[in-house]
Order: sequence, then structure tokens, then C-alpha cells
Amino acid sequence: MILTLTQDLDYSFTTEGDVPGYIHSLALPPAYFHKIIRTGPNPLINADLTPWASELITQAQHMLDKSAPATPGPEGAVGKWVYRSRCRVRGREPVLGAPAGTTVDQGWNGALIVEWEGTNEGMAELRERFGLPADGSSARRRGSVGGPSKDRVKTWRLIRDRSRPGEIWLRAVTQRDRLH
Repeated sequence: MILTLTQDLDYSFTTEGDVPGYIHSLALPPAYFHKIIRTGPNPLINADLTPWASELITQAQHMLDKSAPATPGPEGAVGKWVYRSRCRVRGREPVLGAPAGTTVDQGWNGALIVEWEGTNEGMAELRERFGLPADGSSARRRGSVGGPSKDRVKTWRLIRDRSRPGEIWLRAVTQRDRLH
């Protein structure tokens, strides 16, 4: 698939610019834009993970991430609390919200490890991202979602240093991460 950008890059979260939100990243290989767009070490992607919402929510683990940036001085590394979950993505599955016939690229085949803020508010934001009630009532089943909401947040940061073949790490990007 050859893709032509017809709009400017999105400068909402970085000064270098990222892939615009109208491009669904699951339809392209994970490294598609690596040599096309100059981004930082962890580029932003746009993907609606709603089909895997139930799997991600039910398997979420609350844990201390010790790989957080170290602070200078004798204190050492400062960890942060995160929720972490995983889901299985298979190539050639239909891409939710994309034009008919668009499927998940084979490069995404494997596990997605998804990480987000380890607070109650972080979990509520993730549930809202998937169109689920923030209070935790009745998660939808995989495949039962009618389509993505236009205003649903679908921006994720691809964590290159943790990703490897068959396992791709994503971190939720929220409105607090915006530059303006």
C-alpha cells in the first residue's frame, strides 16, 4: 500500500510533527514512517483499539514501572505506577473505522502491550477511550462495537526500545500531553 499525505503533519504533541490522525496506523507496518517522517525515538501512532477493549481492561495489571527515568543524585531511579495489559492482534483482521476492505497489516501480528497511567483517573480515561462507562460497569465483548466515535482518543506512543518482533509496546497519550 502506498500512502500519500495530503495534509500537514500533526503538531499537537511534538514540535517535529507526527502522522495525522486520519491515518489508521494498524493498516500500515509499524515501521512504515520511520524513514519518511523525522520523529523522536518514540513516534505517535493513531489506532482505535476498541475491538480489543474487553481483553485489555480485564487483563490490566497495576504495577510499579522501574524503568522510569532516573533522577540525578543518590536517590537512584524513581518508579511510577502504571497499568499494563496485552492483547493479541492478528494480521488481516478488519480495521475498525477505516474504509471497507482495510485490514490490519501483517507487521502488527502478535501481542500489543499497552500501558497507561496507574491511577483511578488513568483507568477511567482508558475506559472512556474505548467508549466504556468510566465506572467499570459491563465491558463490551470483542467485535461488538459498532464503530469508533469521531471524538474518541486514539493516539498512542510506540515505545521502540521495548518493542521487538511479535511484541509491540504502546503507551496512551492523553490531552495533558498536548503542547498547546
